[in-house]
Amino acid sequence: MSKDTDLELNGIITAIYGGKFEVEYKMGNETFKSLCTIAGKMNKNKIKVVLGDNVLFTVSGYDNGAVKNGRITRRQ
Repeated sequence: MSKDTDLELNGIITAIYGGKFEVEYKMGNETFKSLCTIAGKMNKNKIKVVLGDNVLFTVSGYDNGAVKNGRITRRQ
């Protein structure tokens, strides 16, 4: 997969479901939610993510505009 087509968005973690995190983000005046997992490098380096953290997450550009699933790449 090409990194040129990936979308990077900022959001806040609002819920945790096992290994998945619900991230809430804003586009314009609207608020959306996306279900994300932790990226491999964050998992490898044992970086923990908790409720209320600001995170940078990446969504594939091949999803035809549907920002439903992503991976958390950075904790801010």
